Amino acid sequence: MSNKIAAVAPVVASMPAMRCSDPVHPISVLFMNGTDDPLLPYNGGTVVPHIPGRGTVLSAQESVNFWVDFNQTSSSLTIINFPDINLEDNSSVKSYTYSNGIEGTQVVLYEVSGGGHVEPSIQKQYSAILELSLGKQNHDIEMAKEIWSFFKNKTLY
Repeated sequence: MSNKIAAVAPVVASMPAMRCSDPVHPISVLFMNGTDDPLLPYNGGTVVPHIPGRGTVLSAQESVNFWVDFNQTSSSLTIINFPDINLEDNSSVKSYTYSNGIEGTQVVLYEVSGGGHVEPSIQKQYSAILELSLGKQNHDIEMAKEIWSFFKNKTLY
């Protein structure tokens, strides 16, 4: 399938610890994960720990490293600290971008410090009750805007 897709953006998701098969073609990947996700551990491990049989995932960084290696991107990073425009959400966002991969691929990690199992959004804000089970939502960036910015110039080669 990687020969038909130029880029993907898994949000609050990491790669499974047990891989099915390796990709065939390079593909740009953007990950967006919260460090305090109660369902999908940022540092890897059991998914939804209180429900057996949900499997295990690699850490966010191990997931990024897989694609950095596969796409043969530059090991040098571009790091952006986004302005903490909402101090009440007790979270912040930093992105790590690896560029210059095969066919121009990039791998990006949006690390949402203090973020839970919810997408960052300024406009769409979850209730406090929902945050009790999913963790905190960041209100400093708009997920859809960041992903579109990543996707808009990606093409198949």
